[in-house]
Amino acid sequence: FYLTMHRIDQLQYLDQVLRRLSNNIVGALNYLKLKNIIHRDVKPQNILVNKLSIYKLCDFGISGLLKDSVASTNFGSMKYLPPERLTPGDPTPYGIRSDIWALGISLVSKE
Repeated sequence: FYLTMHRIDQLQYLDQVLRRLSNNIVGALNYLKLKNIIHRDVKPQNILVNKLSIYKLCDFGISGLLKDSVASTNFGSMKYLPPERLTPGDPTPYGIRSDIWALGISLVSKE
């Protein structure tokens, strides 16, 4: 009696997972942008996955409406904020770019 298993290249598998995750969440962020909403707290803890490996963005507790494509309040988890949001007194408004930055950091995060 022998048990055989197919060998799956871990890097190839990880690449597929990250591609699906990023496509799903970018789609969610694009939908929010169309509705003039920013999430403001994109991070691994706010990304869920179901049995079909579909990734969903959750926790809209600090999301907000965009006015002229930006918001001026400073929300989010420090680790995932873009550099311009970390400068004290910097009036750089928060927009969709900040959510995209946070997604990028989430994709390379080890959490």
